[in-house]
Amino acid sequence: MTHVVLFSGFGSQGKDVDEGLFDRYPDLNAAAADTLGYSIRDRLRADQGTGPLDSPSNQAAAFVVNAMKYRARREDGLTPDIVMGRDLGEYNALEAAGVLDFGTGLRLVRLRAELAGDTDGAMAAVLGLTPEEIRAVLRSADLRDLVFTSLNTPYQSVLSGRPCDIARAEDILLRAGAYDVRPIAMGRPFHSPLLAAAAEKFRDALRGTTFEQPRIPVIANCTALPYRQESTAEILARHMREPVRWHESIRWAADRFPQAVYTAIGDQRLLLKMLRQIFAESIRSGPTGEASRSPVRIPSY
Repeated sequence: MTHVVLFSGFGSQGKDVDEGLFDRYPDLNAAAADTLGYSIRDRLRADQGTGPLDSPSNQAAAFVVNAMKYRARREDGLTPDIVMGRDLGEYNALEAAGVLDFGTGLRLVRLRAELAGDTDGAMAAVLGLTPEEIRAVLRSADLRDLVFTSLNTPYQSVLSGRPCDIARAEDILLRAGAYDVRPIAMGRPFHSPLLAAAAEKFRDALRGTTFEQPRIPVIANCTALPYRQESTAEILARHMREPVRWHESIRWAADRFPQAVYTAIGDQRLLLKMLRQIFAESIRSGPTGEASRSPVRIPSY
């Protein structure tokens, strides 16, 4: 049986974080405080993960909490064969595969957040339309500066761009058939060309970082293919300015390991909902008998 572990990104450090994790892993708590200059535990107690999801403190908290939750699952017997992380969760996936250590991952997460800090933008999730339908609507409305930030499922995508363009697109997309367009509480347009300059600075900073060969496959957001040691720095730089190809990443695993078991770390509800949508659409659209290569088991942990 193949076990695929998925890490969520922004929002993993929500109000329901078990404070017992910080008692269980005091070494990670202390290492994070040494790197950041403040206590993640105290910060979460103070603001409970409020504010923009992409603030440096919230990104650092998401990485640390995911790392603690993963260690807890490992101690309970979880042994992954493949890992992938959505958005910020990609750094947890790389740590889980031995590509980088906890301290390096946290340092890079903080750095990319700081580099993105001077770029303003807005993001919105579009539900109920395919990417092709969204592209057609944006072209007809002359909203060509809006780009895909994340391709999550066949009928759920995220757009980013200037706040005025996002606001204008909302009503247009709803009239075109989207059943919801949801603004996302982020002030930085991650995974879009608006962060190209920040991504170049990040690439320069990555030159001094050593990355190990992955012990197990890590599926990259921006390529939907496994990482290779020699291209890790380049992929992480691209990760800042290219869309998250989550749907394709899940399909990479499902097509090769049709009986895989998926475990979600972090925001389990969101990740498992996306998985069910991806596999449900595959069953509807595939040839009779062929798309039922999922009974993919999705534990509700």
